[in-house]
Amino acid sequence: MDHQPPPLEGAVFAALDRLTAGASGPLCLAVSGGGDSMALLHLAARWGRARARAVTAASVDHGLRAAARGESAAVAWQARALDLPHWTL
Repeated sequence: MDHQPPPLEGAVFAALDRLTAGASGPLCLAVSGGGDSMALLHLAARWGRARARAVTAASVDHGLRAAARGESAAVAWQARALDLPHWTL
């Protein structure tokens, strides 16, 4: 029996497949720390493992909000937990 991903995961996998078609380098996600981008980080990590593709993450602290430093740190922590490289810019 073939394992079929849940519908949302399958849709995200298909979108990432289309976006990376013909590319050979890692997929780098810009992750703000909000719920939608953190969900995408988790799905992209699963996609990368399923496709044997490197996935990295980056977050940007523009210094415009006091919370931005903490949000970038949370993204970095989550990326480490997913075994993904992360850069705060």
